Amino acid sequence: MQWQQVRANYPNQWLIVEALDAHTDNAQRYLEQLAVIESCQDSKTAFNHYHEWHKNYPEREFYFLHTSKEQLAIVERQWLASANFFQKTAGCLQDTPLEREPQGDYEQRLEPL
Repeated sequence: MQWQQVRANYPNQWLIVEALDAHTDNAQRYLEQLAVIESCQDSKTAFNHYHEWHKNYPEREFYFLHTSKEQLAIVERQWLASANFFQKTAGCLQDTPLEREPQGDYEQRLEPL
């Protein structure tokens, strides 16, 4: 479905949707075809359910949206880490543990009253 069809079928509702066809142009994400995954009673529920869907299916593109929006304005944020950064660096210090250098003397304070 396109966004206008979704809005007509689910007026004034929080939804979790999946982008079936989408593209990015100048950091703006355009969702051409959507599948409605579920309708939620409020934004908190929608966010929590979105989080669960995303955790269980990280390769899929989910959004939580309210159908009061006439047009979707989704700005795509860029990650600073390169692809697979965490997989490549996880455990890289296991053979050379970090050691904290001595921090010097610190002043002795009186016990609180």
